Amino acid sequence: TGEPAQYAPSIDHQNPKVRDDVNGYIRYMMEEVGFRALRFDFVKGYSPHFQRDYVRAAGSPFAVAENWNGDPNGLHQYVRECQGAMAVYDFPVYYTLKGAVHSNNFEALNEGGRPCGIMGRDPARSVTFIDNHDTYQLAIVGGAFGNNDQVLRAYAYILTHPGTPCVFHYDYVRAPYVREKLLQLCGIRRDAGIHSTSQINICASNWGLYAAIIGNKVAMKMGTNDWSPGNGWKFACGGSEFAVWIRG
Repeated sequence: TGEPAQYAPSIDHQNPKVRDDVNGYIRYMMEEVGFRALRFDFVKGYSPHFQRDYVRAAGSPFAVAENWNGDPNGLHQYVRECQGAMAVYDFPVYYTLKGAVHSNNFEALNEGGRPCGIMGRDPARSVTFIDNHDTYQLAIVGGAFGNNDQVLRAYAYILTHPGTPCVFHYDYVRAPYVREKLLQLCGIRRDAGIHSTSQINICASNWGLYAAIIGNKVAMKMGTNDWSPGNGWKFACGGSEFAVWIRG
């Protein structure tokens, strides 16, 4: 009921025995092993309604789909076909953010006053990331996101913005100062109560500067140009070409 995968055998999800086995495996992973969320790999391989039913049979935990699609319209349609049961890895944000950080041009991060990608359309179902086990080594997407400073700039974006951000383990262990900054950014998000549907005001998105205020509690900028949120804010974290403030 979907695209074939040359690296794996085809499984017929129309077969009731297959569906029972999948549901049983998910129950085991959640009830016995202790997982609390689900990740569905290569969801293009079978119909979305099966994926929706598997999530619902498990009690509707948080579930994210790897639907490798850089077109936000295609991802948004997939979310609708799953009737909201699945979040998606926000590949449009990944591609746009990578291009913006490397070019120092942040215009594409702003789509009519809202963020790009699923983050700007359905942030509760946007799972943002900087790299994963595929992207960091595949030449077809340009390889790894960038150097340590470029990676931190990008994390300063996703860890302060709507959506549900992921930290790639390789990035967490790539250097002590990267880990330190990641922990600071995660702490800022937690302490400020920033969540997947926090409101965002994009203050600047042009060549040399991106700036935004999120939840009226956190402000961030990246790029070579200067920017400040003004009075009433306290510097909280910074690095090469990025800074984050919290309400003072």
